[in-house]
Amino acid sequence: MSGVVVGLIVLLGAAARAAVNGDARFLASILVGVALFGLVVLYGYMRHSNATVFLRSGHVGVTNWLGLGRSVPAGSVDHFHRTAEVWTGEKLPRGVLFIVTEDRRRTLRFAGGDRLEPGGLERIAARIGVPIKGSWTDLPTWRP
Repeated sequence: MSGVVVGLIVLLGAAARAAVNGDARFLASILVGVALFGLVVLYGYMRHSNATVFLRSGHVGVTNWLGLGRSVPAGSVDHFHRTAEVWTGEKLPRGVLFIVTEDRRRTLRFAGGDRLEPGGLERIAARIGVPIKGSWTDLPTWRP
């Protein structure tokens, strides 16, 4: 986090220098850099805050970082399956949750599984009466 703050301070310092010297092109490029940096921070914030698993009106579903969701009827859920995947360019695995339905073609995938509220998945599973299989540390041995 300190590297991010230092980078932002350097960008703002460069923008201030460009403003004082009257170099409009350099100032514009610095401002574009600050805007891109802000978009990356916004994306990270939205990815962590908007992505959820929910139980609402008899449906279990997931939302993505934009808040767009998909759901299946709670009665069609067979089980929740926790697993881990190593994404391209990363070394550490990320938790992935599958909401496995009786019709395997309707199974939902949630890539932010290890970021869920502690105990939240267990509460949803208990409310709809389905088991939770797997672990956030298990590399995939099962596919829907």
